Amino acid sequence: MPTQSEVDNVFDTSLRDVQPYLYKITYQITDTLGASVSTTMRRLIKDTLAL
Repeated sequence: MPTQSEVDNVFDTSLRDVQPYLYKITYQITDTLGASVSTTMRRLIKDTLAL
């Protein structure tokens, strides 16, 4: 994080009414891929132990 004296060099401070960090951008991978992987692993282990 810049110091107070470096803020003008790092951020655009020409817009006085804009507040920083009002938005949170998130991304989440759907859990369907994780479920299919865990199901596949469970079947693999089950079939291996059944031998």
